[in-house]
Amino acid sequence: MKKLIILSLLAIQTLFCFSETVVSEYYATEAKFNIEADYNKHDVLKVYIEIYSGDDYVKYLGLDNEQEVENFRNNILLIIEKFQEWSNTAKTNNVSDFIKNFPITFNSIDVIWKSYSSGDYHFAYNQIIPILFWVNKEQEHKIAIRKNDVTSADNKYTKCNVFTLFSSVEELKGLYNALDLDKIKNKLNKKTNIDDLFN
Repeated sequence: MKKLIILSLLAIQTLFCFSETVVSEYYATEAKFNIEADYNKHDVLKVYIEIYSGDDYVKYLGLDNEQEVENFRNNILLIIEKFQEWSNTAKTNNVSDFIKNFPITFNSIDVIWKSYSSGDYHFAYNQIIPILFWVNKEQEHKIAIRKNDVTSADNKYTKCNVFTLFSSVEELKGLYNALDLDKIKNKLNKKTNIDDLFN
């Protein structure tokens, strides 16, 4: 059974390495990140959101179907609403150097990371990712996606930290727009149509 699970993970990793298409992009703290997507063999849409690394890995948040994409987008809207509310409160009360979790999380998220040095992929499934409201000492208001010590499903000693910082509501809206399902599907369909020219 364990061997079967390992073989299944290797199959998923191989698909991930070679089949994804860049369908859009977004910015976080003025850095550009890709969003990749493709259909699996059952024609279920898979979406991968590249996030900040800062170490030896390239990292993604994985959404396993269209409903998860919509849930993720809906949570972005809730975060924006709460961020604006808390920002106004922070400004009114002259708050600085403050961090608090939003009462909203990204749920059922897969975390995928690949080592630049070894090329190995690692997966952690169905993660709950907290979202933070941060006011720094300069009283700038930020939104952070953060979870430390995410553990690989196939190796309990392999871990990674998830972190991406948004400097503004506009950047978070950019992520929301980049996850538009119609645009993602159109991009994938266009790629398929081009591929079909070369049978």
